[in-house]
Amino acid sequence: MNPAEAALISIHTTEYSSLRTEINAFHATEGQIMNFSIALLGALIAFAAKGGAVFNPLVLIFAPLPFFLLGTFFGYTQIRIIQVASYLNKDLRLRIISVLGRDDIWYWEEFRRNHRPSMCPVNNLATFLSLLRWLLFIWPVSLPIFLISNSSMRSTMTNPALSWLIYSDFMLFFLLLAFGLYCVTKLPDKVR
Repeated sequence: MNPAEAALISIHTTEYSSLRTEINAFHATEGQIMNFSIALLGALIAFAAKGGAVFNPLVLIFAPLPFFLLGTFFGYTQIRIIQVASYLNKDLRLRIISVLGRDDIWYWEEFRRNHRPSMCPVNNLATFLSLLRWLLFIWPVSLPIFLISNSSMRSTMTNPALSWLIYSDFMLFFLLLAFGLYCVTKLPDKVR
């Protein structure tokens, strides 16, 4: 390997390390967003338990909004992770392969995303667990809708603005569900 190729490999390796650090930062952000969701859910449960019979249904109507926002931020971090992983696998890896003349460099994405169970048998489990993480945002959005539509609270909500807010909650639920399903099922294929 000549000095120019060695310098090129060094530059690409530094870029790779930097981008892997960016992926790790986004994974940490995902964890923080999930922690916020759990804390918010705990606060809402405590508020509802303490309120008892005088629990205000307006809290239920507005509760989906922060979970929708957290879910959207969570999805954004997943998109950014996939963007970086795609660049590493589809661009930077190919440049390293062309310099070294070997195709077994940074083979992780190829191995991890391979659908042959003999090579990576946990793909289905990883997809299922990713879907469960999305439920931290989706079910708190759907639960208030269910509680309001199937309870005596519905009869007390005669104000048209409240009805509009309930319909908005339905829209938030379906938008977040679609976004979550996209992130779990379609987004990982963007790396291959």
